[in-house]
Amino acid sequence: MTVVVTSHDMSELEQLASRIVMIDRGCIAFDGEFGQLRRVYGDRRSLVLETTTSTPPELHGAKLIVSEHGRHQYRFDATKVSVSELLQQAAQHTEVIDVETQRAPIDQVIANMYQTWAS
Repeated sequence: MTVVVTSHDMSELEQLASRIVMIDRGCIAFDGEFGQLRRVYGDRRSLVLETTTSTPPELHGAKLIVSEHGRHQYRFDATKVSVSELLQQAAQHTEVIDVETQRAPIDQVIANMYQTWAS
């Protein structure tokens, strides 16, 4: 059975659907799984490191977003650099106390896609 759902709530669709078809200017722009969509258009993620020093470690492949009191937030593309690589880099500069990582919301991935298509 096939059920077609149209919505602008992409996070809800990511939980419900196994396949997504995106249309741009009347043509199919993407047809596949959400995981494939993330891989094709970049698997953007957030990395938060809590360290013993207030100076943020320089991480090649990640962009520093904010740093306060030993807590440093970065953005990176997991298709280009892995979390383990970033942690190894950080460990060379400081002691890492805690780590958080999170995927970018699917809405943000899709918004970036449409910006690319508009260019």
